[in-house]
Amino acid sequence: MQHRRWWYGIVVAVLSVCVVVGFASVVHRLLVRAQGKPAERPRPGEAIQVRVLNACGYPGAARRTMEYLRHRGIDVVEIGTADTLLSHSVVWDHVHPPGFARYVARLMGIADSLVLARPDSSLLVHCSLILGLDVLQLRPFVSR
Repeated sequence: MQHRRWWYGIVVAVLSVCVVVGFASVVHRLLVRAQGKPAERPRPGEAIQVRVLNACGYPGAARRTMEYLRHRGIDVVEIGTADTLLSHSVVWDHVHPPGFARYVARLMGIADSLVLARPDSSLLVHCSLILGLDVLQLRPFVSR
């Protein structure tokens, strides 16, 4: 009789470990998925097309950003001035999935939480980079 209790104790312990490991695996997957996919680098021969808008009021900010991004292989197809000022720089993702937009954000030093989905099939760019009042904290302006 003692032998059976010992055996059941081992079986219960092994099953408990399996349940705990399975639960931890599910929680880990959910947390990793919640963080989003890593930023996708463009494949060789593939260009990320970006529009840069100055919403910070500093003259020449969009041009300086364009030079910074082009030096890193990003195809900046348009620069301009936004109608209103923004407090924080953002990247608008016009194409899903947002891998290219996240890549541009990371090049600039913009948090992934400021990559916003704004689908627009009329634009011929992957994403728009809107430079806000925090522009002087971004990489093109700190790295020089």
